[in-house]
Amino acid sequence: MITLSIKIEGLDRVQRMVGEAGKQARFAAAVALTSTAKKVVERLVKDMQGTFDRPSPYTLRGTFSTGANRNKLEAVIGLKDKGRVPPAIHMRPRVFGSQIDSGG
Repeated sequence: MITLSIKIEGLDRVQRMVGEAGKQARFAAAVALTSTAKKVVERLVKDMQGTFDRPSPYTLRGTFSTGANRNKLEAVIGLKDKGRVPPAIHMRPRVFGSQIDSGG
């Protein structure tokens, strides 16, 4: 699985400064992270359509995101790694490039 990690630093300090509104700050951060993750997945699909030669619907549905919540400020973006031929397997060379084994 490929993951993109975005770390929000200083949120605890902001919460202390804001006081009771700090609870809403964590919720707002979770909403922002989830929204950003969804937009990244949408952009990945758009980029795949423009980069890959006739990508199949299976390939285009091969990305996913999971949302953040106020207790876990983390949104995950990745390639699905389940199925008969997981998108994470067949897309890996296209995403990271491939090395050709010289046999020696």
